[in-house]
Amino acid sequence: MEHSDSPTLVPQVAKLVARSGDLKSELVAFVHSPRFARRLDARLEEAADRFGFLDETTAIETIDHFALQHRLADDSTVVERFVAQRRPPLQEDERAMLLGWRDVVEAVFEVQASDAGAAVLHNLLDDLVYRVHSNLGRRALGKLSKGMFVAARIVPVHPDTGAWLVSGNLTTYAPSDGPQLAHGLAAPASACAMSWTGAELRGVGFLHTCPPLPRTASPEKAPMPRAGSLGRHRWSGSATPLGIAGY
Repeated sequence: MEHSDSPTLVPQVAKLVARSGDLKSELVAFVHSPRFARRLDARLEEAADRFGFLDETTAIETIDHFALQHRLADDSTVVERFVAQRRPPLQEDERAMLLGWRDVVEAVFEVQASDAGAAVLHNLLDDLVYRVHSNLGRRALGKLSKGMFVAARIVPVHPDTGAWLVSGNLTTYAPSDGPQLAHGLAAPASACAMSWTGAELRGVGFLHTCPPLPRTASPEKAPMPRAGSLGRHRWSGSATPLGIAGY
């Protein structure tokens, strides 16, 4: 089964993908406002290692999860409050896009195809295929090639389309890392899937609910305290985080 763009919806998808970068930046700024500081700091502290450090990828994943999925005291999410309070109000398509971001799919994917516009990713957990865009375009997706693996959070571009959008970091693994990934996924995937329905498997947040995948810090950035620090996992694989606009 494949989630893909309908040809008649491509212009709308392209427009929304282009707009998503600015709106994500606004949402992240809203997340970092004083009203959420205590709760966000608590989530970041929970995600830190025993020395109080966060690697950049984990920090971004934690902020993204807080913005889109964390339930506040009134059972609303931060993105719902942002949509309701934003001035001037969002256009209807933009409003639907942001509220659709609550339906997060978080998993490990195998790259089936990639071009300048989108990547076709096979979810190794739900066995579905997703056509995924990025608001960075070729800068992010141009580095993907068939046979690679990626750990990512993706969200719908719009509920009325079959298109998806990278949310947060896109961490890549070489094809040669496949056996290690399969071994690492086997235990947590089976343990989580036993008590989840198909919808829950896509929406709950696999990487937050189950043991995280092993990864290394980006080779371009030296470790530093807090946001962008010591990698919490030591592994001989070749994971490389690709930053996504909005953080």
